[in-house]
Amino acid sequence: MYSLERQKEILNLLHKYKTMQVSQICKLLYVSASTIRRDLSTMEKKGLLFRTHGGAMLVEGSAYENPFAFREQKYQEEKNRICSLAASLIINGQTLFLDTSSTVIHLIPYLTKFSSLTVITNNVKAAQLLSSHQNITTILSGGKMRPNSFSVLGIQAKTFIENYYADTAFLSCHSFTPQIGMTESNEEEAELKRVLMDNAQKTILLCDHSKIGKNSFSKVYPAHKIAALITDEPLSAEDTLYLEEKKVSLYISLPK
Repeated sequence: MYSLERQKEILNLLHKYKTMQVSQICKLLYVSASTIRRDLSTMEKKGLLFRTHGGAMLVEGSAYENPFAFREQKYQEEKNRICSLAASLIINGQTLFLDTSSTVIHLIPYLTKFSSLTVITNNVKAAQLLSSHQNITTILSGGKMRPNSFSVLGIQAKTFIENYYADTAFLSCHSFTPQIGMTESNEEEAELKRVLMDNAQKTILLCDHSKIGKNSFSKVYPAHKIAALITDEPLSAEDTLYLEEKKVSLYISLPK
């Protein structure tokens, strides 16, 4: 098990049990105590947990969220399928908003196939990946960097984005239920997503199945604010009907 994968598992355990001893983690992950201690030390420096006597503790509220590096590794195949389908809805020459979600990063390889696009984002990693492609005009917002992510947030980012308009905003979110809508684990992320949606002609939401049917700390917008939802598993009949009534197009990207 690689260190990043192991640290992700440690976070998952702490998310479940809140506090654990090194011996408990060793037993569950089949790893030596010295290795776990090194991981805990690294993770504490990143601000992911607190070390306790003989273990670690996650200070967790409803705003808990895995760091970007962990989120990016989860459900990669599903995210690729979702983004492949999303790319089929893009028209050459359009202006796009991209948010700071790990899912949107999987859209980047599909964007490079277009001969002309403009991308506006507060996602530093997305801007970096697009910077070498001359066929794409990339505009990165200013603002403050959010720890353990590639997000640029705050009043500067919000003011910057408010000066632009896009044909389509491609966003993801921490959680989504048709009845409640999009929710985020961070208030600043939620606020900036609202600005992106307000300044786009339409919003397409990209959510793998792990985000569906859950709610998080901060509400973004109700379901009727999005034009389409792209996910990787069918929704329940009730949820499908609800989206249909709200005139939200539903796309399911199933394995071939």
